[in-house]
Amino acid sequence: NLSVLLQEQNVLSLLVMPFFLSLCPPGKLHDMHLGLFASSVRHLYSLYSDNGAFAAQLIHMLADYLRYGGARVHEEALQGGILHILAACLRLSLLRCQKVKFFRDTPDS
Repeated sequence: NLSVLLQEQNVLSLLVMPFFLSLCPPGKLHDMHLGLFASSVRHLYSLYSDNGAFAAQLIHMLADYLRYGGARVHEEALQGGILHILAACLRLSLLRCQKVKFFRDTPDS
């Protein structure tokens, strides 16, 4: 059924979308898309504030969806490359956090 297939793809995409939206938009070097840049910083903050609780929750939800979704969900995830997209966006968003010094070193007690 096509509608079921589209719904499954939407769930996978929705779980990965916050990681994608937290990336720096193109044109930042030339001061283009300042509104998108501000929005991406808000997404970055919401993902990784509170020790990355929201990011961890999204990854756990994606893992549970893949675990219990059956063969159709597995195939759709493989065909859509959603795990590769998640890995790339997660890596780039963490590098961006490091660049803007989002994570601060705590002094040892």
